[in-house]
Amino acid sequence: MGTLHDHHTFIFTGGRPVCKLHFTDNIDLIRASNNELQSMTNRLVIITSAYGMNVSKEKSKVMVKNLINTSSNINVNGEPLKEVTNLKYCGAAQSKVGSCVRTEFRA
Repeated sequence: MGTLHDHHTFIFTGGRPVCKLHFTDNIDLIRASNNELQSMTNRLVIITSAYGMNVSKEKSKVMVKNLINTSSNINVNGEPLKEVTNLKYCGAAQSKVGSCVRTEFRA
């Protein structure tokens, strides 16, 4: 933040002035029901597209954390997201049954 504090040059993208970018490539949406999660996903797609960004269907995954055999049906722009039983999120390996193990950081 200090590096760009006095920087006032803008470019325009989607009709909006932009002088610095913050990249978020790890977002964890947590909801109690499939409908709530789909609604939150829809809102994320709408808001990011307003800023000229896209939610990547290829990089996005869905994991239902539950001991019961439940599945989801979440989509981005009408295309279903892949459901997984394990994933790595912010340096931690997580599983559908609720385990979370910090993984080794490698630079």
